[in-house]
Amino acid sequence: MPTRHRERLREQCGGQLVITVDRDQCLLIYPLPEWEQIERRLMALPSLQPQARRLQRLMVGHATDLELDAHGRLLLPPELREHILGYLTTDFVRRRWFVEYRIDEWPNKPGFIRLTTLSEYELENRSGSAKDCAFEAELDESYFPGGEARICHVSASVDGRSLVEYNEKAIKALVKRKGVKMYFTEKVHVPPQPHGLYRFTVEYIECLPDTFESPFVASIPVLDTTVRVLYPKNKFKLDLTLSFAEENVLLKTELVDGDQWVVNSPILPGQCLFARWTKFDAGTPLVS
Repeated sequence: MPTRHRERLREQCGGQLVITVDRDQCLLIYPLPEWEQIERRLMALPSLQPQARRLQRLMVGHATDLELDAHGRLLLPPELREHILGYLTTDFVRRRWFVEYRIDEWPNKPGFIRLTTLSEYELENRSGSAKDCAFEAELDESYFPGGEARICHVSASVDGRSLVEYNEKAIKALVKRKGVKMYFTEKVHVPPQPHGLYRFTVEYIECLPDTFESPFVASIPVLDTTVRVLYPKNKFKLDLTLSFAEENVLLKTELVDGDQWVVNSPILPGQCLFARWTKFDAGTPLVS
């Protein structure tokens, strides 16, 4: 358990936790007092509804009391370890993942910034057989009234040979929309290892509040991650945090026009990076 959560849990519940299962092969961890409230709400659901009964059997039936040891660790019982086996077993691995954020003020849109994102990763198929990999991008247009988001470029290649490449005009005809979300997806056939260098790149632009927290969630395991954020340091304060590890695994390098972090730890599916930026108020003294 990361230190920043460990001490709070000891104060809140004496390290007494309840772990149960989720429907997507993940585990849910609750402080004991919080779980007791959730359990009461679950058991109050109408027992004649099949969906309610399934949820009760799943979450209440698998609930297990555990306690943090002196080093902040939890020992999972065999049935819970078995439940997450599928989550920890994967066909694809991102060998390298590079993310670049560029934050700029957006003219004529006070209170908002233009966030330009480049996501580039190298993929390995470790399944032992050829598989289709879902090459995806998803954007949310809800943060600026009227919507202001676009996918500018996507490409996939093997050893420099192009497999997929679309510019912004072509992407517009391919994206699908659901509410405020836009989606792009393309299947790329990847043979088992040993294979060539498969590289995937997505570039997109979003309009976001000038004080905001943007998560970057891993969909598959990542072995080596670098995050670069370029921004005007005289106008914004920026931090990068992790959802899954101690802050000392982040190796930071200050750049003239931003900051760069190397994540000295693998990232598992569902774990994420949080980029948080805050715009200085006019007249706020800057502290270096």
